[in-house]
Amino acid sequence: MNYPTLTDAMNIFVESELAFTPGSDYSYTTYGYVVLGVLIEEVSEITYEAYLQEHVWTPAGMTNTGLEKSGVDYPGKAALYHQLKLGKIKSAKSTDLSDRVPGGGIQSTVEDLLRFGAAVLDGTLITPESLAAMTTDSGLKKEDNGYGMGWYLYGENELVGELFGHNGEQLGCSSFLFLMPEVNTVVVIISNTSGAKREVGKVLNGLFSAVVAKHKE
Repeated sequence: MNYPTLTDAMNIFVESELAFTPGSDYSYTTYGYVVLGVLIEEVSEITYEAYLQEHVWTPAGMTNTGLEKSGVDYPGKAALYHQLKLGKIKSAKSTDLSDRVPGGGIQSTVEDLLRFGAAVLDGTLITPESLAAMTTDSGLKKEDNGYGMGWYLYGENELVGELFGHNGEQLGCSSFLFLMPEVNTVVVIISNTSGAKREVGKVLNGLFSAVVAKHKE
């Protein structure tokens, strides 16, 4: 089903009861980002897509990034695949993501995501003060890595310092964005295969090891 606006998408769950009192616990959900997208539209008085174009994609120099719209043919777009539990790969069809645009309905490239990461670190998109607030652990996430405002927090590494980023996966895609502000480094991995988090993780570990080795020199 297609949802023409973020408000239409929010109406899927707007009458649902809260899982817990806001600020008392942690639960990752794309619905939360839909609410955030609607708030951005209300405050800015423009669409979420227009806001991202004006305040994120254009300032960061991201020329191959935009909303993935169902039924649109995008020249040069990679074919999508899904990895089954036994390691076999099968073709995957694009999913209509209009119900979760702010939490997973944007398509991009490695180059553009590198530009995004650089623009976050160099102050093009947000102030250092805002970034510090976004990467402060609320303490609500009790297991594994902490979570700030839209970033997974991976703590401090003795060689490269602070680490934060975000992974993502949906049918036909696995991705990871990893930022190291103290060494001004951004790592991006994109796979056109869902169910491939383990493989993506192996590549990420290899790239991280290369960054660490470079800073040992």
